[in-house]
Amino acid sequence: MPKRSPKVDDLAELKVSLVALALLDQKIAPAPFVTEDELMAHPAIFEGLSFPAIALRPALQRAVARGTLLCVEEGKRRYFANDDAGRRAVEAITSATAQFAGPPQPLLSFLARVAREIERLEGIEVYQPAPDDLTLLEEFLARGYSEAEIIAGVNEALRDLRPPGAPPRTLRFCLRRLEAQPPAAPSEYYRTIIAGASALPEGDILPARALGPSARRAGVSDRAQRRRLIRRARHLPDAQATPSFARR
Repeated sequence: MPKRSPKVDDLAELKVSLVALALLDQKIAPAPFVTEDELMAHPAIFEGLSFPAIALRPALQRAVARGTLLCVEEGKRRYFANDDAGRRAVEAITSATAQFAGPPQPLLSFLARVAREIERLEGIEVYQPAPDDLTLLEEFLARGYSEAEIIAGVNEALRDLRPPGAPPRTLRFCLRRLEAQPPAAPSEYYRTIIAGASALPEGDILPARALGPSARRAGVSDRAQRRRLIRRARHLPDAQATPSFARR
């Protein structure tokens, strides 16, 4: 017989799991995720947990250990449902991160090259990289932008002269402009997370209510599993304290 996961017997984990699954269910995205900030802003968390700022992360860790949620830490923790879409998204992010897990020297060299380009275009002696410039470059390379595309984007963003007295424009300013155009060869990470164009199961691309009856019957397996988890969790002894939205 298949081994069953033990019942959720921790009230904080139960509340956090239910809120996370409900927020994920409301999002129209190929691979929706929630952050700790989103969860903390939910009334069932900041009013329903004792010391929510302390209790939230341990509860999320227990939900991840149980397999209810998946977590990727890329600057900020992102939590996905443990379904086909979530697993595909986590795999794409992990692959993109692993691509740049080696020695950072090539990335540092590229940052120095970008800094020299900004100095030339802005007419300044030294461009002082911001603390997150290296992370920004890593992110855009992981999305599939080539070094040549990034350099071209910097040139395009700084094409117009800087107004007299204005501070030098930054790499973040340039990449914000570049972001409006997709990379020439988008990575799986870009297609899945950024653009949402990956060929995910149909039931995960649109909410079931937006599809026809036959499509709903064919594509709701993962969503049905989430709802079964919610129904099972309601039968805990402490279900009286379950967030109101889960008892409807």
